[in-house]
Amino acid sequence: KRLFVSSESQFAEMIFQTRSSNRGEQWMKRNVAYIKIAVCTQDPHIGKQIREYAAGFEIRGNVEIEVEVMKNCYPLAKKILRREYYDIICLGRKLWDIDSYTLASSIRTTDRETIFFLLGWNRLTPDQTQNIAPISHLHLPLQKDKFRKELYRALSHLGPGHRYLSFAVQEEKGRILYRDIKYIRKSGSSVVIDTMKKSYRIPVTMTDMEQELTGIQERFIRVHRDYLVNSRYLSWFWNQEAGLMDGTRIPVSRIYKERVERVVGEKRKKIV
Repeated sequence: KRLFVSSESQFAEMIFQTRSSNRGEQWMKRNVAYIKIAVCTQDPHIGKQIREYAAGFEIRGNVEIEVEVMKNCYPLAKKILRREYYDIICLGRKLWDIDSYTLASSIRTTDRETIFFLLGWNRLTPDQTQNIAPISHLHLPLQKDKFRKELYRALSHLGPGHRYLSFAVQEEKGRILYRDIKYIRKSGSSVVIDTMKKSYRIPVTMTDMEQELTGIQERFIRVHRDYLVNSRYLSWFWNQEAGLMDGTRIPVSRIYKERVERVVGEKRKKIV
């Protein structure tokens, strides 16, 4: 049983939305239809098939797809430990170095959003299904139409721009995972986005950036006229200063004091 549902008509409603700076330069594309896929299987033919089917899907569906193929779990686990995330992970029934279900369960402990495509797996028990959901079973040999149908479902489930903020500034293009953004600060006529890996400077006002972050799953809150903070990383608040989990200290304006206190209090209740 699939634990995510939608229709191709919903996918057809997904469009690219772009915004421009005052100079007319395209700088950010929030609702970019994009899927990042990892394929982990002993069979090199399956990896080749998925690349081929995904390439055809890109042309038909006006979506960008990145596919990485790996023969065993070690490179995949290494990437995940380095905070690489995938929208879809295609797992073969047997791997060289670990049981496939054990690998899926381990990944699920830290990432509740990734969708698993189970390639040629036997049916799971209800408890096993619940442990690694959302999932989709794909029979082998892999059928092109069936695979593409599941891609439609996956993209509709994830939503355009659901996980990534895409930007294009002059010749530099990139994608930032929303959950990796720690805070955003104003810097002159631009903003600096500080993430778990690096910082990005984007020529946009703080107000426009705040509007771009409206409606996404991550909860960003304004704590100062010059700062937006991802509540995921808020650790403490004291004397008009907020602390993040990595030790970073952020100034808090008096007008935002009650909001920050409330968010920090909610996080402490969840921990207890």
